[in-house]
Order: sequence, then C-alpha cells, then structure tokens
Amino acid sequence: MNKVVQPKKKDDKNDKGAFVFFGLAGLAAFFLLGKKSITPSGTISVTSTPTGVTAFIGTFSAVTPFTKKLAPGTYAINISADGYQNWADTFTIVANETVNIAVVLIPVTPGDVVYDAGINV
Repeated sequence: MNKVVQPKKKDDKNDKGAFVFFGLAGLAAFFLLGKKSITPSGTISVTSTPTGVTAFIGTFSAVTPFTKKLAPGTYAINISADGYQNWADTFTIVANETVNIAVVLIPVTPGDVVYDAGINV
C-alpha cells in the first residue's frame, strides 16, 4: 500500500503577519533613510543684446542666453561686457514660476564718462 503524504499547510495568519511587518518596516526605512527632500524651485531665463555676455547671480556665472533653476528667494544679477555699460538689478524667484530677464546693454565709446553707482568707471 502506498501512502500519500500531504505537505503541512502553512498557517496563513503567520505568513501574512510577516509580510505586513516586513513590508511596513521596509516602507518606514525608505521614508526615514532613503527619502530625499524635494525643494521646490523656480527658474530664471536671461537673454541679452548683445548675446554672449557674462551674467553673475551670487557665486553663479553664465554666458547669455541661459536658463537656471534656483531656490525661492531674492537675488541680485549683474551683467557686464567689455565696451558696454554694466547692468544690475534684483529679482525674486517663486516656486514653480519663471522669471524672464531681457537686457539690452548700452555701448560706450572711448572717452565716454560712465557713472556706475556713483563711481567713475
């Protein structure tokens, strides 16, 4: 006579409990250890005439035209090129919005006296 042995049934309650426990532990570890905070940002887009001039925003500098993501806040921008008057202003970045700055630099000729913030340059 052949005897058929049936495998023992697992207790479904224990399996589900382990799954829930490890699933929740994994989610908690992901959020506590692996989650990167996402800081909302805005964008500045700068163009100039002439193109290819240098713009400074804090310690960042770029050649126009350019687009840059920045954290919300107020910034100073300076644009300069040889043979042109310097241009400066401030702008405010708001999360998920774009600030467009279009600058037309004014050329200077030798012998012109240009005052920038009261200083003869």
